[in-house]
Amino acid sequence: MISKERIIISHFDAHGIATSTAFALVEGIPPCNILSEYPRTSPEQLPTFIDVMFPSLTQASEVIIFDIPINLKDPATYIKALERLANNVPVRFIDHHKTDLQFISQLSRIENLSITIFDNALNMALALTPPKTEIEKLALVGVVADRDPSIKNYVDERTLKELYEYACGLDILVRQNIRNAIDVCYRQDFDALRRIYLEEYPPQRLASNVLIVRRGTSTILVDLTSMNPQQYSMWTFKILEQIALRHNVDYVVAVAQAFDRQTRTYIPAVFVVKYWLSEVPSPRPRLQPYLGRQTIGHDDAFSVRAFDVEDARKVASTLFEELEYVRPKTTKLISEKVVAEAIDMDFKKIMTMLTRILEQQTKMYEEYLELKRRQVELLERIQERERTAGD
Repeated sequence: MISKERIIISHFDAHGIATSTAFALVEGIPPCNILSEYPRTSPEQLPTFIDVMFPSLTQASEVIIFDIPINLKDPATYIKALERLANNVPVRFIDHHKTDLQFISQLSRIENLSITIFDNALNMALALTPPKTEIEKLALVGVVADRDPSIKNYVDERTLKELYEYACGLDILVRQNIRNAIDVCYRQDFDALRRIYLEEYPPQRLASNVLIVRRGTSTILVDLTSMNPQQYSMWTFKILEQIALRHNVDYVVAVAQAFDRQTRTYIPAVFVVKYWLSEVPSPRPRLQPYLGRQTIGHDDAFSVRAFDVEDARKVASTLFEELEYVRPKTTKLISEKVVAEAIDMDFKKIMTMLTRILEQQTKMYEEYLELKRRQVELLERIQERERTAGD
């Protein structure tokens, strides 16, 4: 039951759940006041969710919209819903998506609405949680779940591996039962998240069954069409991520099938993924538009609809070559001056070391001569005493 206090409306993915729960722990908001449902708290359906829940929401002391970016397909409806809500109860809008920035002027005109937009998921997590605490760790799980590469500049490799396991476990949990996922996060039960990852994470198993078509220096082309799309469709991008990790490549291009919500059927499509920790450029700006076809998704993980399987294979092959061969290679040229300075520096270091060695050898030789002199002197004294005793 929702208590009549502050209410959080959160996105339903692992990032939204982890970060909003961490925020709730800091703010003392009970877990029952975190509202997150698939698909009702998506950018597309949030206005309807607000209208349906309106009587309950307006009885709260504050409503916090968390990690739900403005719907680019219909921003006016989204913003008007926030305005209707803010006319009756204080509203906070907290997010990190760059797409929100173009609507700041419209949001700022809404009375009773405060806006906080961060430049990435990591900075949002760090700003909302106390440093070096279990609550911050929970928020960082959300950052990894959102695949924000800036996390690698904040934690070491071992910690990043742990956060990745927790994030993958939470990814499974939110797909099974969002309310249970909120409760596990609120308890900060990281052992449960890791156990779920080790025992249940499907992309690890499914990635082993993928057919590799072509392998390049930085790109790999795979085909998922022999697999059951009902088993992998919700995990397609995470499967490709596992393939990139296993084969140590930057990009993965895949022929697969995607679920079409309009026809309720699976259709041929091409998926492109950049491994989230790679420092190479995002693939979509380099490839779009391709033959006038629209790409759907994020710059680092998107899909292209195909006419049929053969068309998908042709498109995938072309995209593979674009990423593998057309992508400019980076060549770093070192000036002769820099090389000369480096050689000179190394030469000076070597000469300094040799000088020290020679000084040490000279000192040792002098000590040896002194010992030899004393030995001769001692021997002469012994011989003198022996002669004196004989006389």
